[in-house]
Parts: sequence; structure tokens; C-alpha cells
Amino acid sequence: MHAMTRRLQPHRALKYLPVVALIAGSALPGRVSAQDSAEESGDIVTLSTFTIEVDRESGYRATNTIGGTRSNTPIKDIPLNIHVFTKDLAADLNITNQIDLEEYNASLVNGGADIRSENPIQQQFNQFLFRGFVQNWGMRDGIRQYDPIDYQGIERTEVVKGPSAALYGLAYPGGVMNNITKEVNFNRSFTSLRFQAGDNGRLRGTIDANYITETANGGEIGIRFNGAKSRTKDERAHSTGDINFGQLQLAWRPDDGTELQFLAELAYRGKPNGLGYFTVGEEDADGNPLGNGASVPLQIIHPEIPWTWNWADGKNKRSLDTSLFRGTTTKRITEDFIVTGYYQYSDRTQIDGNGWDANGSGGADSWEAGGGWIREPGNERIEKGYSYRDWSNSMHSYGATGVYKLNFENVKNTFTFGAAVWQEKFVSRSYTQAGADNPERLVYPVRADIFIESPFSPPSDLHPVNTGNGFTHENNSNDYYFVNWQGSFLNDKLKTNVGLNRANIKLIQWANGNSTEPDNVTEQSETSPLYGLVYDINDQVSIFAVSAKSLFPNSNKNSFGEQMPVIVGESIEGGFKFNSFGGKLSGTVSYYVIEQTGGSQFDPNAENLNTSRWDSMTPRSGPSPSPARPATNCSAIRSPAGKPNPRASRSTFTCRPPAAGSSPPATPTTIKRRPRRSIRTSSASPMPGISKTASPSSPATRSSRATGRAPSLEPASPTRTRPCRTTRSASPATIRATPPPSSSAATASSSSITTPWCRSTSTTSPGVPNSSAGRPPARPT
Repeated sequence: MHAMTRRLQPHRALKYLPVVALIAGSALPGRVSAQDSAEESGDIVTLSTFTIEVDRESGYRATNTIGGTRSNTPIKDIPLNIHVFTKDLAADLNITNQIDLEEYNASLVNGGADIRSENPIQQQFNQFLFRGFVQNWGMRDGIRQYDPIDYQGIERTEVVKGPSAALYGLAYPGGVMNNITKEVNFNRSFTSLRFQAGDNGRLRGTIDANYITETANGGEIGIRFNGAKSRTKDERAHSTGDINFGQLQLAWRPDDGTELQFLAELAYRGKPNGLGYFTVGEEDADGNPLGNGASVPLQIIHPEIPWTWNWADGKNKRSLDTSLFRGTTTKRITEDFIVTGYYQYSDRTQIDGNGWDANGSGGADSWEAGGGWIREPGNERIEKGYSYRDWSNSMHSYGATGVYKLNFENVKNTFTFGAAVWQEKFVSRSYTQAGADNPERLVYPVRADIFIESPFSPPSDLHPVNTGNGFTHENNSNDYYFVNWQGSFLNDKLKTNVGLNRANIKLIQWANGNSTEPDNVTEQSETSPLYGLVYDINDQVSIFAVSAKSLFPNSNKNSFGEQMPVIVGESIEGGFKFNSFGGKLSGTVSYYVIEQTGGSQFDPNAENLNTSRWDSMTPRSGPSPSPARPATNCSAIRSPAGKPNPRASRSTFTCRPPAAGSSPPATPTTIKRRPRRSIRTSSASPMPGISKTASPSSPATRSSRATGRAPSLEPASPTRTRPCRTTRSASPATIRATPPPSSSAATASSSSITTPWCRSTSTTSPGVPNSSAGRPPARPT
């Protein structure tokens, strides 16, 4: 427990970084650079191939991008639909992280956004849609980025729509959201301070300090610091959170053709668990469930409880610690040939829960904490369970990009080529009360404005989980090699863009902490092309067309433990770009069709592990199972990952496999149940308004004990799986699901399309073994 506790400490030094930088930044002298002097005198200034000169942008309008070609290129010359959020737009919208920008682009939908809070811990898993396709991470300077970035350290965000594996190797079919980090500004020194105060006691302070100077031999050195400190709060009770951010940029230009950069960044975010609503299925007047899938919030049944009330204690925080270090070198070999290389190390520790959780929908670890809103006649209550879970990622990345220009009298050519490598080690750990005979719970009355307080120490029955997704780890790596050609013909009226990318991915997974050898190794290689052209009709309007492909790995398995195929997207898009009224009105209108193959989704007719187990079991008086499905040894009812099923914790199911060539006996199944225990409630309260109780481990067993009846053993209501093909057009309502051809029947039986949590599950009645229903994945993919 001591080692676990140490991991929960945020970067304490971050508390003081904005203050130190504010004092230092206030003393920075101003200076006009040589480049400013050149601009005033009218001399020609050569722009960096890899750096956008943001000072030359006008308000919300961006003219250049590096997202479409991996080099600094005018947006109007790129045959892709690209949307750029500038720093001025983000400042005027009061954007504090790039996730908040998603509501300002029609192609982006964050279905899991917490609209009350400006403190997202992670992009909601499988709820962020990009042109209708699910994804959950973006990019930072062309490198994979899992987490929300404080916008104080971001210069701009480029939204490249559609498949773009030819540029970035791994990409989703919907597109790429690439965040560009602020760099040292060699044009001038400055210091910018900003303080904001909002309703409900929200506070935020930021600093942006930039200083440049010349060296003795005529070179330049620059330093830039960006810091932010926020107290986040909204109208909900117990919602106070924190954001600390510090980013340091160093740059050195020893001569005109060389630049060395170093980036160091530390960040922390924390927000209480349990801020959401408790819900229950809709019932009729007699209290019988209707089974229509509706969810009724607690506040509807108890209108005396305000919507702002919750049972969070503020101690059990969902938190995120991140660090990033990067070194970059840019060298101009000749006037027409520039090379840049980088090495980056980053890590993240995301703690989804470390304390008592009332199991509300807003609790990130509520699915394993237990307890919740208990509705029993004469004993309605809120129960809190205790759990701990973290996800840790350690990531290395390095690569190089070259840009070579070869121009003739009437033809201009730009070749961009390079390679990149990404390596990641992931570990997930958990401590839980699950499996304890009588899990300890904190009990609260169902009313508002009670005193919410939880003990600092965990309960005595908290124990580590070494099986299933309680302790899992994997190594993920990929490398890709790309080349891109931009051509300009017919006096720059016709531009072409042709790219090719070769990506190799490898995923090594261990099912649990007890595995000594990998349980799954997935390797895949794919070549992804891009073909596009732009033709200028006049100075204001141009037309474009593009065909592109994307590749993304899939770490999901079906319930039999079989690996799902990788996700491949292919698209065709065409439209026109316009730039009128001196740039005051500009945009892109296009029509596209994107087709995704591989991946996974639900199939009600596919075989799964639970239906196979059920069909292999024969009741005491009933027909024998179909000989087409062999009986399974069910003496250990466990999920595919090896974790004991809580619903089977009170019962033992044993099955004998049939002898070779024979049918199973008529009654091969024995069912043993432990004696029923009563619920003991202590009259002593550890805190005012709180009592401790021993509660059953699941709603199914809790209900059976309250009524004195054993859990029912009804057949499973299966959710089965198969591979799919999904097509989306420019109209979001146009979605076609096409089954695979009959020749791929073998694939259909071994491939799964998953739940929104990337797990192949079955819905079962109480008492029936269930592999992993209701479990989120072990990690963000």
C-alpha cells in the first residue's frame, strides 16, 4: 500500500512553476530581432519548412498547414479537407484544452464530454466520433497523444479529415486531430499574463514568457515558458478539481542553417469521482421492470433531491500525471534540402479511482467499486465500495523527415520522406473488495445535504487483483516509412499530391500479472497510398479530389480469445475550396465516402463463449446439448481473461466433457450453493449520517438473499459477434452494415465486433456465468 500511495502524489513543484515563471518573465527585457528589422526594410525572409509563422496569420484565418503534407504548405494547395483552429480563436472561445474545440467542427462529436467541467481527464473512450468513426486519441506534432493537453502550451490545432495513413502511419478512418506545440518565437521577446475568474468559484491563471538574445558568434538563443494553474468547479456538489501545467522550450540557432530545440513538460489533472447520476430501469405502476432500456435518474424518483447533489466525497479523485521530454534537430543541408530529426520520451499515470465510490454513473471506477443505489422495501440506501485502479504508459518515439525541392521552369516538385518509430509499455493494476465474503461498505441515506465524509484509510478487505484485467500489461510498437510528392504544373494552376506509407505494427499482450509468457502476439503490415489533385479555377475558387487509405491496430479479442482484424479505412472525396473578399470568407465544401473494414461490432448471430458454455451444460431434466457444440469443462467459471466471475462467487458449476464419440450423459451438471448468509448492519456509525454494513457482492445475490430465493438459472440472452464492414457518406445518417461473403465463414466464427467498451460480452440472467459483461477495457487503445 505504501508504494501505491506514493504513486498518487502529483508533481508538487508544478504548484510553484507559474509563480516562478511570472517573476522571471516580468524581468525579461524586450528586443527587436534581426528578422523584424528585415521585415521593416523589405528584405526577403525565408520561412522554416517545418515551422508555421503564426505571427503572420490573421485572426481566425490560417493560410498554411503542416498537417496535410508534413511540410509547411498553403492549405489551398492541399487536396484534403483541413480545418485549423488558431490561437486567437481558442483565446476568444476561452478554450483550455483541445477537447473543448471538438464542438466547433461539424466533423467532430465528443459524445462523452462532461459539459459542466473544463477539466477532462481523458478523451472519453469510444465516444469521440470523427466523421462518424470512433476514435479516442489524437496527435501532438505528428506523434501519438493519448491525453487532453492544456491549451496554454498549444499554438494551433489542425483537423485533417479522412484517412491519412500516408502521412502519419497509424490513423483512424475519420481523420487526424494534430496539436502544434508552442515554440520559441525568434521575432521578439514578450511576457503575457492572464487571469480568469468564473462562476462557482472557478479560477485560472496563465503565463507565456518568451526571451531571445544573440550569442557572441552571431547565433541566437531563445527560451519560452508557458504555465497554467486552475481550480475547476461547477454547480455540482463536491466538484472541486485542479489543473497544473508547466512547459519549457529552449532553442539555439548556432548558424543560419541549424536549429536545436528541447521541450520539457509536466502536467497534472484531478477531479472527484462520483459526480454523475444514479439511474434505474423504467418500471410500471406495480414496480415491475418494463425492460425497454430506459434509464430513470434518481432525481426523477426523488424530486426533493436537487440535480446538483451527489454522494462524492472529493477525496476519491480521478487524476492524470503526465511528463514529456523531446529533443529536435533541424539542418538545412542545401538551399533545397532540409532534414529534421527528433527523439521523445513521455509517460502518463492515470488513476481512475483511489477511494470510496458510490457507484454513480460519473465514477470512472464505479464498475468495480461495488455498492450503489440499493432499492429494497423499507431499506433504500446509497452504498459506497472502495477500489483502486491505475493505467501507466511509458512511451518512446523517434524519427526523421526530409524535404527536397526540385524545380524546373514550368514544373515545381517537393518531395517529403522519412520514417518514425513508436514504442510503448503499458501496465494496469487494481486493488478491490471484490471476492471478499462480506465486503465492507459505507451506507448513506437517500437524501440531499447530508454530511459526506469517508475514512482516509482503505477497508481491511481491500486486496490486489492479479488476474484478468486487474493486472495486465502489454508492449505496443509500430514503425512506418513514408514518401510524399507534391507537384505544380500549368503555371501553378494544377497541383498534385501523391503519398505512400508502409506501416508495421506489433502488439504483445499478457492476460494477467501471473503470465510469464505473452498470451497474444499480433503483427500486421500494410501499405497505404494517397492520390490527390487540386485545380485552381481562378484566384478565389479551386476544385480538388483525393483517394486515401488508413490503418489502425486493433487490440480487441472476441470471447474465445481470438484476435480481431486491424482497422483499415478507404475513402474517396471531392469538392471545392474558396477564398473570397480578401480572405475574409474561406472554406471547403466536399462530398466523401469512407469504407472501414476489420475492427469489431455486435453480431446477434455469432457464436460466443457464454452461449457455448451454456449449450454444453445439461439441466437435471432436459434434453442433451446439441452434438454440434462440444461440452466444456466448467468446473472453474472464469472470464476469458481468467478473472473469477462475481456472479458465480456463491455457486459452483461443474460440467463433465463427454467421451470421444459419445453424447454427454443426461445429467452431467451439479450445482452447489453455499448456505445463505444474512446481512449484518452495525448500529455504530464511523461518521455522522454514515453506517458500515456488510453487503453482498452483486445485485443478483443481494436480491436472492433478501427474498430467500436462490438465483434463477435462465438461459443467457446472447450478444454475439462477427467482423463487419461499415460505410459512411457525407450524410451522417447513411450507415450501411454489410456482412462478409460466405467464403469468409471461418473468419466470422473467430472474429468479434465489440461492445462500446471493446469487450465481447453476453447479457445473462442473474446466476448465469458471464465472462466480462459490463467491464471496460484494460486500457485506452
